[in-house]
Amino acid sequence: MTASASLSPRRRGAVLAELAALSAHTGDIDQIVHFSRASMALASETGSGDIAKKLDALMPRLAPLMNDDRITELHHHIAELQHSA
Repeated sequence: MTASASLSPRRRGAVLAELAALSAHTGDIDQIVHFSRASMALASETGSGDIAKKLDALMPRLAPLMNDDRITELHHHIAELQHSA
């Protein structure tokens, strides 16, 4: 059993959002997108406002990377998630 399998979906979503934030710090756009999308999926699946808040906290870290279309799209999807949470 992997470590992630032992986490609840809400906790796993929060961890993925934190990993996205760490990836934003390093500027790794592929990882930001990967972790954020996985976290958003769990936020939608569980209805967790806590995951949505973690993703919302990621938004300012995305600002320097907004010249990349993937980040612009991600920013938009996180904003939509906040409105539905």
